[in-house]
Amino acid sequence: MTVITPYVLFTDKMWYFEMPDHDTWKPQLETIEKIETNKAHNFSTAPTVECNVKAARTGWFSHEQYPVINTVSQIISQTFLTKIAEEEEYEIPKEFNLTNSWLNIYKKGQFAAPHKHGRYIFSAVYFVKVPQDSGAKLCFHKREKSVFNSKKPDQQDTLMIDAKEGMVMIFNGYLLHSVTPNASEKTRLTMAANYLIDYRDKKINSRENYV
Repeated sequence: MTVITPYVLFTDKMWYFEMPDHDTWKPQLETIEKIETNKAHNFSTAPTVECNVKAARTGWFSHEQYPVINTVSQIISQTFLTKIAEEEEYEIPKEFNLTNSWLNIYKKGQFAAPHKHGRYIFSAVYFVKVPQDSGAKLCFHKREKSVFNSKKPDQQDTLMIDAKEGMVMIFNGYLLHSVTPNASEKTRLTMAANYLIDYRDKKINSRENYV
């Protein structure tokens, strides 16, 4: 009898971990949420242009305005992105530039529609505050729809990853992804960040080596 052997052609990865000292960062990031949503203060860094995040958010460069956002973003980069690059044996410098970082504040029914983060080599989402009944999931979508339906988990057009409070998920910015609507009466709070490779490493001759 002839044996039919499947061969996986390409793979994409998503990495996740528990944010160290989450109990320290959570109340500090919640303070920013209170500042940004308190209308009595008449202060907000939120962009005025609508985007795929159908919820309130802080400015795209919030790491320049709020030290704690910068600190958390740098911990993700210096501790975890470096480790991922080493374990995956990526032929790139092991230094990363934080380009932008912000908070997403989801009230009941709010969500993030499918979108990409474009040119960023790594994107991170930190689930800062996740009510138990919020139904938080980070969803990844195939760029091309499958020709046939399949019951196999690895052949679905959309893969949904349960998001728990304190979890950080890291993925390539070109992956199409979304966040499910907040089903809770309580606010869901996430922090997102994008990173590019730092090519200033003296051992690297030019960007053309990595195109």
